[in-house]
Order: sequence, then structure tokens, then C-alpha cells
Amino acid sequence: MGPRRFCEFFFILQKINRGILRKMTNTVNEINKSNRYIN
Repeated sequence: MGPRRFCEFFFILQKINRGILRKMTNTVNEINKSNRYIN
């Protein structure tokens, strides 16, 4: 595995992580909204 392949792999990993983080923040926002309605 050359360094260039590793860079590509790392870039893909970062993209995936960004997608997961966005989903997580969306979920947290939804939970906060429903908590506001309950209280």
C-alpha cells in the first residue's frame, strides 16, 4: 500500500466520518426538539 493509496483511503474515511457526524447532530437536534415539546 503506497502513501498515495493511503491518502485516498484517509480522504474517503474523512468523508464518511463527516456524514456520520452530520447524521448524529441531526439526531441530537431532533431529540432536543421532542424534549422541548414534552417539557
